[in-house]
Amino acid sequence: MGREPCPGCGAPHGRPAVSAALLHFSLSRVGDAVLVAFADAPIGVDVEQWPSAGRAVEVAQILQRTERAEL
Repeated sequence: MGREPCPGCGAPHGRPAVSAALLHFSLSRVGDAVLVAFADAPIGVDVEQWPSAGRAVEVAQILQRTERAEL
């Protein structure tokens, strides 16, 4: 196990990696949800929590009419 180079600065504190392996992986979790992905090329996954209905209404108030229609 090791770390890939950071895409910003090149230092070895990027995403976790399996040393000398041809397999790339990515892991994300939130609450009880977990997503793990494996690929032969660098991959990234992200799990996010759905906002509450109250939060969606709150955010909708600051959106433009066209953005609210999309939401």
